[in-house]
Amino acid sequence: MERLDSIIQKIRPTYPRPSTCNDPGGDFPAEELAGLLRKPDCDLTETDLVCLFQGGLPAGEYHEVMYFLPVALKHIAESRESDTADHLLRWMAHNRESLLADGYYDDLLDFFEKLFAELTSGCILQGDYVKNSSLGDALVGVLNEEYDGMGDRLMEKYLGRVETRPQAGWLLCLLADHYAGLHRKSAWLASVARNHELRQKMYDVIAAEAVEDEDSLLFWSNQLDRCGIC
Repeated sequence: MERLDSIIQKIRPTYPRPSTCNDPGGDFPAEELAGLLRKPDCDLTETDLVCLFQGGLPAGEYHEVMYFLPVALKHIAESRESDTADHLLRWMAHNRESLLADGYYDDLLDFFEKLFAELTSGCILQGDYVKNSSLGDALVGVLNEEYDGMGDRLMEKYLGRVETRPQAGWLLCLLADHYAGLHRKSAWLASVARNHELRQKMYDVIAAEAVEDEDSLLFWSNQLDRCGIC
């Protein structure tokens, strides 16, 4: 992603790779952190990155973990892994003032907006779920909780017109999760639940394509049933 290259170019000259992590919360054994820091960037795992950016209890101080921020972003962009995204977004919220002072904060929010737009531009079924739906749920949930309803704003911007199959599919799945209690803080999904015109558009767009594939028809029928749309 172009935005990621820009973030890397800004961060790396200012924050070199650390030799230690101070573990401000006292959560990690010293040998575990030493082993993590010895790893090349390309060998850092999801578990390593979650340790480094563990919300309000990261493995190091702000200046120590900043080097690894581009590594975490690249991992999220390439693997579509939801736990790293969840923890990193919460870490960003805890370190908002420092990121603003460094001039990185807006770039990072723009990265996650572009990630959401890219994620929801396609809608591929994998068994009984939509591919990368766990990442979509994580983005919507944390952006709503920690970023003043940003998840709602992104859903309305990128899914609200319900003109394409991906838009209808993603919105239907997110709405089904809302009915199941996953996105209770989403004011926008609550409004979609009451919007009969928008619900009908979802049905019309999905039904027009789902009838051509039996497996797809079963999945979308179940999602529509969960939302009380028929």
